[in-house]
Amino acid sequence: MYKAFWQHDLITYREVLAFSRGEQVERDTLEGRREREMNPWVKGTRNAVQIIIGAIAGGLVGVGIGMLAKMLS
Repeated sequence: MYKAFWQHDLITYREVLAFSRGEQVERDTLEGRREREMNPWVKGTRNAVQIIIGAIAGGLVGVGIGMLAKMLS
């Protein structure tokens, strides 16, 4: 399945969704063009920052739940 997406050059979620439904994929959208023209290092940096922010948020939620559990016990 991954190979099929790569073979059809699907970038955005809207394109993947249209492909999985069997609909015509519209690649000439502003978001699709922007993603295709972006340098690979920019994509990697953006993904790394999103992962770090998600890890920090998850850690804070975990600590908060732990403190709440300790306070209630």
